[in-house]
Amino acid sequence: VGRALTDERGERMVGVGTIEFKPGGVDISSSAPRPLVLHLAHFQPKRKHILRYQHMFQDLGCDVLTCCTFSPVDVFIPSRGLGFGEKILDFVLDLGRDKPALPKVIISTFSGASKTVYWPILALLRRTEKYSAIRNRVVGQMFDSCPIDFRADEGLGFFSEYALKGGSSRYSLIKPISDYVLYPCLKAFSIGLDTVMRKEIERQHFQYWDDITKPPFDAGVRTLVLFSRKDRIVNYKTV
Repeated sequence: VGRALTDERGERMVGVGTIEFKPGGVDISSSAPRPLVLHLAHFQPKRKHILRYQHMFQDLGCDVLTCCTFSPVDVFIPSRGLGFGEKILDFVLDLGRDKPALPKVIISTFSGASKTVYWPILALLRRTEKYSAIRNRVVGQMFDSCPIDFRADEGLGFFSEYALKGGSSRYSLIKPISDYVLYPCLKAFSIGLDTVMRKEIERQHFQYWDDITKPPFDAGVRTLVLFSRKDRIVNYKTV
C-alpha cells in the first residue's frame, strides 16, 4: 500500500487505487485554504466523467482530491479500502501542514465507492486519533447513486457493467457473453459465497449500514443524496 507512483496526468497510484489532486479554479481567499472535495469514485470510471466532476468542483472554488479504486472485486472486500483510506487521509493532512488550518472538507461519493472507499474512511475517522483534525473539518457530504447495498445482485451488476465497458464497438460482441456465460457463472459463485460466508456477510451488512447512517461528524453536517429511478445497477429503493 505504501508504493506510490505518478503517471502523466498527475495521478498517484497507491495500493488498490489512485489519487489525483486538482487545485480550485477560483482563489476565494489569500489566507484561508480553499475547501477540499474528497471525490470518491469506483473502479476506473471514464476519464471524461471524472473531468466533468473535477471541473464543476473547481469552478465552485474548491480543491479536488479524486480517489478511484482499481477493481470491481473491492465491492465484495471493503476491508481492502482501509490502507487506501489511510493514504487519502494522510494526503489531506499534508495539504494543511504549512497552513494555519486544514481545509473544510466535503465528501462526494459515487456509486460503489460508498462501500469501497467511503465506509473505510469513516472507520478511520472514527477510531484513529491521528485523523481527528480531518473529522472536525467535514462540513458536508453528497451521495450520488449510492449508498449501495450488501446484496449479491447489485454486486453482480457492477461486474457486468465493468465487463461491458470499453465503447459501443465491443458491446454487441461482449454483451451475449456477459448475459449467458459470465453472469450465470458469477451468480452461481455469489450464491455459494453467500451460503459459506452467510454469518460474516450479515455481520458486515449490519455494521455497514450502522456506520454510514451514524457518521462520526458533527450533527450539523448536511447530506445531499442524488439518485435515479432508472438506474440499471443501483436499486433506487436502496438509496
